[in-house]
Amino acid sequence: CGMLKKCRVKVSFHSPNDPILKVLDDNFKMLFVENNDVATTIKDFLMGISSNTIYKLSSPFKLNYLFFLLPHTTNETVMSIGPFLSDKMDSRLILEIGEKYSVSPAKQKTLRDYYSSIPVIIESDRIFTMIDTFAERIWGGVGSFTMVDTKNDLYHTAQILNKVVSDSQ
Repeated sequence: CGMLKKCRVKVSFHSPNDPILKVLDDNFKMLFVENNDVATTIKDFLMGISSNTIYKLSSPFKLNYLFFLLPHTTNETVMSIGPFLSDKMDSRLILEIGEKYSVSPAKQKTLRDYYSSIPVIIESDRIFTMIDTFAERIWGGVGSFTMVDTKNDLYHTAQILNKVVSDSQ
């Protein structure tokens, strides 16, 4: 965890029954979420959570997160890593996201600052190697876990996040 924090990647621990909004950072909530009463849990958001599985979530906001259930914990504990970007965001794309999700012109600079504070981590980055090594260690070796990329399930992701955004308007 210390190495991830040095790379400016947020690591946090939650119960699978915690609200998904607990994972989102305060700057994101300030920009996009006014209704902090969303009851969707982490487990529901991921449509269940299995052991020996890393879930990669790619949101409509271009933010990425990794989630996995830690083994050998007294209470079920989900480790979340993120947000991070897979690609550098240019000002045009940030403006498009702001317009799509009705970020006021007064908050556009805050939106640009927010995206510039999010680390960019590409798939070949050493951080992913470190996460794979960590997963092998906690789950018992090479081939002991799977990665589920929820990018193919963006409809579900967008549906919940759009509900959060539309409920806030």
